Amino acid sequence: MHRAGTSALTRGLAALGVSLGENLMAPVSDNNEKGFFEDLDIYHLNERLLSKAGSAWHKLAPLNEMAMSGPEWSIERREALAILTRKVKDGPFGFKDPRTALLLPFWRCVFEDLQLDARYVIAIRNPLESAASLEARDGIPLTKGLALWAKHMVEAVRHTGGASRVFVAYERLLENPLAELTRIAVALGLPTPEACSAEIAAYRDDFLQRDLRHNRIGPRELGRSGLAPGYVIDLFEMTMQAAVGDPGQLDAAPWRDIVSRLEEAAPLLAYADALDDDRQAVQEHLHAATSALRDAERLLAEAKLDAQTANQDRLDAAQAFADLRIESERVRAESERAQAEWLALAERQRRQHLAELEERQGERADFQARLQISESERHDLLAKSKEQLAALDERQRELADLRARLQISESERHDLLTKSKEQLAA
Repeated sequence: MHRAGTSALTRGLAALGVSLGENLMAPVSDNNEKGFFEDLDIYHLNERLLSKAGSAWHKLAPLNEMAMSGPEWSIERREALAILTRKVKDGPFGFKDPRTALLLPFWRCVFEDLQLDARYVIAIRNPLESAASLEARDGIPLTKGLALWAKHMVEAVRHTGGASRVFVAYERLLENPLAELTRIAVALGLPTPEACSAEIAAYRDDFLQRDLRHNRIGPRELGRSGLAPGYVIDLFEMTMQAAVGDPGQLDAAPWRDIVSRLEEAAPLLAYADALDDDRQAVQEHLHAATSALRDAERLLAEAKLDAQTANQDRLDAAQAFADLRIESERVRAESERAQAEWLALAERQRRQHLAELEERQGERADFQARLQISESERHDLLAKSKEQLAALDERQRELADLRARLQISESERHDLLTKSKEQLAA
């Protein structure tokens, strides 16, 4: 069964020298931190097998056992044979996947074709603890988790009858791992572990820890809870007795009664699956509707934000336009003031220029007035000028006579110069 300590048990098989393969599922935080120890090739094949059967690991209705050994599953059986052929070459090989409990009719065909000596280890855990773990991990209700536990356990026990097998209680494995590993080794024909070996010490001291067991529920609480049908309680007690006593035997009569009661409940289990499918469809529809509503709310919020942004942009634009108008009015006022000042200055300059022109006009008038003389004065002035010219002519004639008198011949000047030199010499 899922969440029944199968990972811890499989890691113990590795400590006993059983090969688990090289393609193991990775650990998952808050689920199985230390690892699942499940072969991924087998895991993926099991998932496809359940899907082909129209089922899943969490379905309650039993599978059609006859179909698994029929012709319609031939391709899958050949694929499984090829997978195991690659993995069982070196020593004992083991694989763990809770889905295998439901698919054992399929896998037993493969074991027979390969002529393998198949031996089984069946993990036992309080059904309430497994169901509580499923509820915490997958949200599966406790009542369904208990029914799943019963389905997996019945199929695992029924299809391993007559083969070498051992029942191992998860609680006892945690309390005394060496004793339980020894019990497994004896039942399956594996080498007996030594307490001082490095593999056993690593498994006991490093791997197994108390915090591996997240749910602790007393065994009697299963009956007191009112959640478990009687056949679930009986099945748990029977398998726990096998985990303590004979490793592979169950009382035949009680076992047949448990199987009969489970088979009688098969129609109700199929109906529960249908209801669960409807619930799942409703949840998916609700999830889609919720997601669509969240998207709509997000879009509405974005639209509101866009509208607010647009309004703010419009307000900012209006404010900017108002500021621009104010600035324009200020510039216009400044321009009008500057133009008025320029006009006033031009007017002052014009008036000053006119005053200067008027002043110059007066000066011109005065000058023209001074230039104005009467005709008689001009006639007198002209006469005086003629007289002055006549006197000047007379003086010029006198000057010419004087120059003439002053003119001497060259010989006279030479003689005069000679006399002067002689006088100077004397």
